[in-house]
Order: sequence, then C-alpha cells, then structure tokens
Amino acid sequence: MIQVLSGAPRISINITMLYEKLKNVSAVLKDLFSKESRTKLTRELFSRSNRTRLYIIGSLLVIAFAAGTFWPNWAVKKKVALSATDTLKNRARSFGLVEPLMHYYNQKTFIEAVSKCVDYLNFEYSSEQEIPKAIIIAMAMIESDNGSSRFALEGNALFGVRTWDANQPQLKAYKNLNAKWGVKKYPTKCASVRDMIHILNTKPVHKEFQRERSIQRILGIKNVYRLAGSINSWATNPEYSNEIKEVIRDNGLDKLN
Repeated sequence: MIQVLSGAPRISINITMLYEKLKNVSAVLKDLFSKESRTKLTRELFSRSNRTRLYIIGSLLVIAFAAGTFWPNWAVKKKVALSATDTLKNRARSFGLVEPLMHYYNQKTFIEAVSKCVDYLNFEYSSEQEIPKAIIIAMAMIESDNGSSRFALEGNALFGVRTWDANQPQLKAYKNLNAKWGVKKYPTKCASVRDMIHILNTKPVHKEFQRERSIQRILGIKNVYRLAGSINSWATNPEYSNEIKEVIRDNGLDKLN
C-alpha cells in the first residue's frame, strides 16, 4: 500500500487490488475480441431468425441510396442549383462586369433597358436576394411612365424614392416645392434600380414581400403574381399591387422570369 500526501488529506492506493482489477478488465476484453467470440457473434447475426431482418434492412439501404443518387428530392435539387448559380456569379464578378447604359426611346426599348440592368445587378446579389425581373420592370414602368417622367429624365429616378435628408441630392415636386422631402437623384438609372432592390430586400416595411419570397423559395415555386400582391407597402395607392399585376400581364413580363 502507498500513501500519497496532497495538502491535508491522505490518500491510500492498494497496488495489488488495482492490478487485479486491471487484469480482470484485460481478460474480459481479450475474451470479447477472441476468434471464438467473433465466430459466435457472426453465427448469431446471420442465423436463420435474423436473415429476414438483415435482408429487409439491406434492401431499404440500397433503395434509399439509389433514390438519393438518381432521384434526388426537389429540395436537394433546388439547393444544388442555387449553389451552382452563386458560384457562377462569383466567377462573373471577378471578370469586372460593367454597368450597362440605359438607352431607350419607347416602351419596348425601356423594358429591354431595365431588363439588362437587372441582369447586371443580379450578379451583385445572392439567389436569395433576387427580385423577379417582371416586378422590377412593372414598377419602373408605373413609377416613371416608361422612363419619361421629369424625375427619370432629370434625376435618373425610376421609382420615385423619397428622401428627407437635406444632404441627399434630390428633386422637388413642382406642386410641392417647399416640402421637406424630395425624390432621390441617382448618378445613373441603373443605380436607381439598385437602390430599389436594396430597399425591398432590407426595409422592415416590406416584410410581407420578404416573407412571401422566402416561402416561395422554400416551396421551390415562382409565382410572380402572388409576390406582386405583397408590394402594396411601396405606395399609398391601395390598388398598387393590382396595378403591378396588370402591367405584368398586359406586357407579358412574366415570361421574362
């Protein structure tokens, strides 16, 4: 017996007893992994009473593997597709894309110009932050009268975004020159589209739109009309969402997505 001092308490260790316990554990392990034990365990595992269970388990594993490999569910396919899209976007960004100029002279060319801008801007956002092109174009058509409004021509403002910041470049409405707010000015029209996407993606007032988009992404569907129905928060007009839907439908914008 050995006595160990550790501060005040005194601990006694019986070497012989400890050795015997270790010896017993070693014997049990040796017996457990002996050739005879392995043989006995194998015979019991593959006995006639267990063969049916093993066959069922094995079949289920094979079926599950085959299904997951050759017929992956929609959620897996959606995740892979989004991952591949984001990878391509990251590579495209590295090439130094240039913002497209927005030239137009009628409704058709205005739609084409906004569409090219959205294609360019989508490289700046992840798939989860994208907004359907149909909705962006329809809102730009409504808010800027197809790019012909004073705010669009003088301030590159396609969506009538207001600001109360006196330091922010802005245009005052002719009918309300003394108002504390003005319509934001932008260096380019595509910059106006970028700001609109940022606002819809981040502002709490548009949480209904953000929620609907998340639900559609989870379900793996794209319903531009349902999504448009959640943007009444952009304007004071209670029929604004219906107006967006009408513009999308009348101009075939849903085919752009």
